[in-house]
Amino acid sequence: FAAARRFDLHAEAIAACTRGVEADAGYARHWSNRGFARMDLGLRKRGRGEDPERDYTEALADFTRALELDGRSGEAWTGRAGVRINLSTLHKERGQEWASEVAASVADFDRALALDPADVDAWLGRGLARLAGAEAVRQRGEDPAPHYAAAIDDLTTAVETQASSAEAWMRLGGARLTWALWLADRGGDPGEQFRAAREAIDRSLQLDPTEAEAWIRLGGLEVNRGVHQAEHGGDPEAAYVAARTAFDQ
Repeated sequence: FAAARRFDLHAEAIAACTRGVEADAGYARHWSNRGFARMDLGLRKRGRGEDPERDYTEALADFTRALELDGRSGEAWTGRAGVRINLSTLHKERGQEWASEVAASVADFDRALALDPADVDAWLGRGLARLAGAEAVRQRGEDPAPHYAAAIDDLTTAVETQASSAEAWMRLGGARLTWALWLADRGGDPGEQFRAAREAIDRSLQLDPTEAEAWIRLGGLEVNRGVHQAEHGGDPEAAYVAARTAFDQ
């Protein structure tokens, strides 16, 4: 199963997991494995511009069955939380209701972390889910600041738990940038969040200087910082130079 997932053999992975389910339908791990394989297939389809909803929905059902069999399976709680976030993103893009899936994802990550407080993937996932929750709150016209703060707390715990995770540092930087932009939009001072975002993304790039997404995030951060400086009578040139340097990478 692991080899099939690694070599992009999603149909083969799902078939192998289905054989496991058919051989022993009472073993939760078989259901979780198939859930991950189906979620992986959905993500790959999405990357190709195909519709992943059926795969996500089937993965959700598999993780739910795994949890019915073993409610102490941290990987099943984390897997179901992850597929819910993917569903929420898909539904949001289609103009459908999506906030309830975000809330359900946070609840699932809560259960995973109650079982294993050292699960860095769960901290990272809950932080990203809470960041999505902040956007949902913002769209309702409510104050998202507590949700941004909670997301950053989770992502900070992720980097404290696994300081070598370039992805966790990058996501922390992205969350701080999102908060900075919200502060700037409402006339607040985003300076502290811009600085903290830059520090986190720099740390990510120190760990993995080949990660294009981190360079793109850094470039975007510097563009937005330059725009904010220009709008408030500052000189944006240094920020724009830093942005061009990052995008060139």
